[in-house]
Amino acid sequence: MTLSTQLTQVINALPHWQVEGNYLVRSIESASAAEAIALFNRIAELAEEANHHPDLTWSYRTLQIKITSHDTGSITERDVELAQRINQLA
Repeated sequence: MTLSTQLTQVINALPHWQVEGNYLVRSIESASAAEAIALFNRIAELAEEANHHPDLTWSYRTLQIKITSHDTGSITERDVELAQRINQLA
């Protein structure tokens, strides 16, 4: 599926995120495992507020985040908005 030109421009302006297939993907390394878990929890709170839930993987100090709109099978503006909010936390 091809992203719209406008959406592609917005994604390209998102620091630290890459497109992998139908996902926006980012890794965040924290100073400690405790800080990584705290960030995991803050992201979970954002997801609940937005009713839009990313795939999160935690490994020691690193979080892997994957966002897509499962209902459309593609990246949408909703994913970009969540990625922007996660950038504000990180």
